Parts: sequence; structure tokens; C-alpha cells
Amino acid sequence: MESKKAKDYTVINMSDEIVNKVAQSGLIQFDMEDWLKDLSLIELDISEFLFEGFILREKDFRQKIKDFDWSQFENQTLILTNKDEAIITTWSLMLIASEVEKAGGEFYFGERTNYYNYFILQKIMNLDLSEYQDARMIIKGCGNYNLDENIYTLFVQKVQKVAKSIMFGEACSSVPVFKKR
Repeated sequence: MESKKAKDYTVINMSDEIVNKVAQSGLIQFDMEDWLKDLSLIELDISEFLFEGFILREKDFRQKIKDFDWSQFENQTLILTNKDEAIITTWSLMLIASEVEKAGGEFYFGERTNYYNYFILQKIMNLDLSEYQDARMIIKGCGNYNLDENIYTLFVQKVQKVAKSIMFGEACSSVPVFKKR
């Protein structure tokens, strides 16, 4: 009977430091959803101010606006929705926006997901491009907020003016989008 020989194995010294090659590459990994992490949002449906929850009667509406505690929106953003699709007027929204502003908050009329896109659009428009000068970037795409594709295209249009290269995805599987010539 033949004796079996032990196979040669490479021994890895576990004391060796693990190196993050992505971090050392100089790539900037950019996730637009990071802008949304610290948002303080309060959602409220306009039906709270409508007669029987769906009829806009000016006198009743104005009284409910007057009686409502707007102070809760200080340093907050009110997202006012219209889930029952009640017929409302522009002035009614303006009246609520005015009260929220007086209380020290911000106002948005629409769905929460639309607000996220609006908020990020504002960030993109006010972006300081100097920190991306000659940068190699990866824009993260998969996330929790289901952002509109236009947000990504606007970001690329803005940043490619100064970036060296832009990719989309994750460091392990990115797609080239732009490269400065």
C-alpha cells in the first residue's frame, strides 16, 4: 500500500495586514443617498385641514390653519401630501407654506420620494466642484430611496466639468461613464 503524500499548501500569515486597495486607489466613492441620512421630515396629509377630509371650504380651512400647532415644524421639513386626491387650490398650499416658514421650517407638497429627488437636486445645483477637481469617481447607484434617473444624469453633467473620470456602480463592478481626454 502506497503512503499518501501531504499536498503543498501555501500558509497565510494571519498577522499580515489586510489592505483595502479601493481606498488606496484614490477613487472617490460617492453616494447621493448620504445627503438624505440626516433629514428631519414630518409627513402630513392635507385632509387634516379639509371639511370632512376632502372638501376645501375657505372659512373652515383658514380656521383649521389658525388653530393648528405649527411650532412642531421648527427645523423640520413638512411634506404635505394629498393621498385622497382632494381638489385643492394653490392659495391653500401657499397658506400652509407660509405658516411652516413662520414656524422656522421648510415646506414641500407632494410625495416623500419626490421630495428626496427635489432635495438632492438642490444639493447638486449648489455643489462645490473644487473638491472633485481631477477626481476619479464612482457614483453608487443601488440604494434605498429609488432616486429618479435624472438626478444621476444631472450629477454627471455637473461633475464631469472637473472630474478626471466617472464610473457608475460599485468598486467591484463599475461601468465607465466619463473620462477626460
